[in-house]
Amino acid sequence: MQPVNHIKVLCILYLVCPLFVAAQGIRIPAGAYVIVNQGNIVLKNNWVNNGTFTHNGGTVVFAGTTQQISGTKTSSFNNLTILSGSNTSIVSAGHSLKNTLRSDGILNANNNFTLLANATQTALIDGNGTGEVLGNLTMQGYLLNGFGYKYLGSPFQSATVNEMADDVNLAAGFPSVYRHDENQASNGWISYTNASNALLPMRGYAFQLGSIAAPNNIDMNGVVNNRNLSLALSNHNQIYTRGFNLVSNPYPSPINWDAVTGWTKTNIDNAIYYFDAGTADQYAGTYSSYINSVSSDGKANNTIPAMQGFFVHASNGTYPVTGLLGITNATRLTVTPQIYRRLNGIDAIPLLRFRLRFAGNIESDPAVIYFQNTATEKFDNRFDALKLMNTNASIPSVYTLSSDAQKLSINALPEPDSSSRIPLGIQILQDGQLSFFITDISALPSNLYCYLYDALTGRYQNLKENNAYTFDLPAGTYENIFSLVFSRTAILLQSSTEPAASNFQVFGTGRNIQLILNMPTGERANIRFINMAGQVLLTKTYTQSGSFPINLLLPTGVYQVACSTANTVITKQIFIGQ
Repeated sequence: MQPVNHIKVLCILYLVCPLFVAAQGIRIPAGAYVIVNQGNIVLKNNWVNNGTFTHNGGTVVFAGTTQQISGTKTSSFNNLTILSGSNTSIVSAGHSLKNTLRSDGILNANNNFTLLANATQTALIDGNGTGEVLGNLTMQGYLLNGFGYKYLGSPFQSATVNEMADDVNLAAGFPSVYRHDENQASNGWISYTNASNALLPMRGYAFQLGSIAAPNNIDMNGVVNNRNLSLALSNHNQIYTRGFNLVSNPYPSPINWDAVTGWTKTNIDNAIYYFDAGTADQYAGTYSSYINSVSSDGKANNTIPAMQGFFVHASNGTYPVTGLLGITNATRLTVTPQIYRRLNGIDAIPLLRFRLRFAGNIESDPAVIYFQNTATEKFDNRFDALKLMNTNASIPSVYTLSSDAQKLSINALPEPDSSSRIPLGIQILQDGQLSFFITDISALPSNLYCYLYDALTGRYQNLKENNAYTFDLPAGTYENIFSLVFSRTAILLQSSTEPAASNFQVFGTGRNIQLILNMPTGERANIRFINMAGQVLLTKTYTQSGSFPINLLLPTGVYQVACSTANTVITKQIFIGQ
């Protein structure tokens, strides 16, 4: 029986009003159409759809005491609101949501409801709602590229690996699901392919989605997480895991890593780390990082989509370190166009973002130096992000070294009064020609010079005038071959063939090394001996002219000796024999 206080739609109805339509209930008969482009529909009775409902904009609001969503046809709502005091149940299958659900009352999903996702928007549950969403529902997640491993987590209270069985091959010969254990002497990855394995709230997992590089909609089902959650983390200082823990967004909505309230980060660094699968090798990929409003690659940022997995680092200290990551609804956002990685705006702070790639390759690895007056040259977990090395052999890893030898993808430094030198590190898994290049230098102060220094050639390159540098290296790890130098005055670049170079001489006879300096009074000369691997073997400062023996027991080979004064650098090459 149809209640007389319902609106019965017998024809095509367009609702385009900017305010709202109030009704006791709505029943759409078979063959009828309702198209809503904007405004609100407020109901105090049931929603029954036996025809066609198109919801392009606005919100359907349930304001009655006890209500149902049903019908022989499905309804896809744009926005849906359950007011306080309303108990609304979805009693027929196939209904869905395109944007935002807010529940200040009770919504019983009854496994009949899906939060949709596509290339332009992802449906979410508003964490500001004061009510509950009960019963199972399905949440989709849109991936721009379904190739390779994705770091994901569950937004549900008790999901299992079986929720991903339609997206990954659990019977594959090479494990398609991994969990991560920080307290492992190995790399921390543990096969986790049993369909009954729990996907614990806030834990992240690695899922192998296959070899097809096309957009992919994943989905999970369960009872959504809500309100306060926490997860104990650790740092056992293992050689490979190094205190990194794989976690995830536990809510059916995006979260804000920089939220002023809602986070507990006890013994947890303030950086987050994302993984991107490669384009050729489905078992490899690259890492990016974000901290303190700075992104290593211009994409990684503080908005963490639903189901997104990411690494955090439990702080260094007296091992084992125990950390706690806690989260509340205060961190949740209502940003519906959420993709698993999205672009930031233009960086407004003074920074240098640079990349390294193999020549001829499009894909590259980024790192950032930025200036903040409260930063130091040592690693600071409030401002600096550590470096996770890439596993893709076709993409090198580049990083900076802090004064306490930490490898950093994002390095915060105080702006130099005169000059500063920051060593670079490079890890490559194959031989090749490499290209170093700058992608963002515009925000650096106009009176701050920036140079790339190559210790093997003694060359300084002004990166504001020429932002790319090419060189060859065999596979390996290199630190201190290259440095970034910031200076308030221009460096006068001289080669050993120029007349002024006669003020600096170095001779090697067998294993005997003699240094000759001729300096003006008050001048200081910094001498560095560097081997062909870029390792600095000796650093010493001289404050007067003279002839000085150098006592280094060095293997036979070629070495670089660099002499740096206030505004001049001279490099010589010597051979040391038996």
